Amino acid sequence: MLYLQVATILLHLSFIFKLIPYDIAWGGRLQSDQEMYVFEAFSIGVIVFLLITLLQKSGRIKWNLNP
Repeated sequence: MLYLQVATILLHLSFIFKLIPYDIAWGGRLQSDQEMYVFEAFSIGVIVFLLITLLQKSGRIKWNLNP
């Protein structure tokens, strides 16, 4: 799962750096670079949250949070 999350982040970064055209992302709904940056930032934020949750659940990082 960790590798899948990292690969997904790399995919979204390739859209941001325009290595892959963003026309194929988000179902073709993106109309401008500004929209692409907002949507990709949101996507990366969600994936990073899931990655941190996965790392915490696996015991690789330990935070003392109340359940």
